[in-house]
Amino acid sequence: MEQNKIISKIIISVIIFIACVLFLLPVNSPAQTVVVGEGITFTPADARPGQTVFADIRFHIESPSADPIPINFSIVDASETPNPARPSLSGHSYTSGRSFTIRAAYLIPNPAPARKCFNVYAHFPGTGLGSAILINNACLNARLRLGNRGTGYRVSEGAYRSSDAPGAPTIVGGTVIGINASFPPMNLEPVTDPLRSNVLNLGLNMDYTSTARGSATFYLLRDGRTVLQTSSILNPGRNLVNIVEAMHSTLGSELVPARMNYSVDIAFPAVCGTERPRTARQLLIAGIQLETIIFSLSGGTGQRITLPTALKSIPRTGVRPARPNLP
Repeated sequence: MEQNKIISKIIISVIIFIACVLFLLPVNSPAQTVVVGEGITFTPADARPGQTVFADIRFHIESPSADPIPINFSIVDASETPNPARPSLSGHSYTSGRSFTIRAAYLIPNPAPARKCFNVYAHFPGTGLGSAILINNACLNARLRLGNRGTGYRVSEGAYRSSDAPGAPTIVGGTVIGINASFPPMNLEPVTDPLRSNVLNLGLNMDYTSTARGSATFYLLRDGRTVLQTSSILNPGRNLVNIVEAMHSTLGSELVPARMNYSVDIAFPAVCGTERPRTARQLLIAGIQLETIIFSLSGGTGQRITLPTALKSIPRTGVRPARPNLP
């Protein structure tokens, strides 16, 4: 009898163990198909306005079924919603247990926006699931950097009489020699509030040496047009003049060209009590160039999409290009 009780307990324990395993199996295995967004990789890493950037969109599929899953994709601006009837990519099916990469192309406009963000939506024909976001907020951003420091020139004050009195000595004015410009790289930050005026301050440091004393007026020119002027004290030796250009956004969004060309002129003021008149503007530094680089700010955040159990195949007609263009 005692032996029968032990056998009974063993049998009951085995039954309970098997029941627990069977109960846990649905939890550990995918009962439904799940599409998982991984992110976007933009190449090249240092594109310019007017060039094409390629977006490699990565995702994988988890499914209890080995049947291919038809999926359409829409790649849209982050501020827009997709039209499932007009996807960016359609007519393809994807098998479970694999990772996939689809490529889209984006022609960067010139001038370019300070930031451009994309969302990727997946559409599953015949399932009743309209549009589901797969990758959220993958962004390109613009950075300004110094492409050319410029070429400096020698500018002289000229000679003048110390006063208008008879026999007043002649003074040989000092010389200012332009060296070049410096500019710390800066990422452009777009304004989200269209009611607020945005100002982009570009600080260019003008490097020069001087034998002159007194003051001078510096003029900053962009593409041949004077955008600002500033007066500065001249000290013998090496000097730096910081010139800040305020660039206002257009319609609440910055648009920056591929290159911005700058130069600096200098003029010496008239000096009271002497015969030195105000001198004409002369070129001090030429060929300063800022260039715009478009880089990947974010690869986006991948999302998990759980599909309904019923899936239907989509027709193979009307397949759109495998390399869709981004908006």
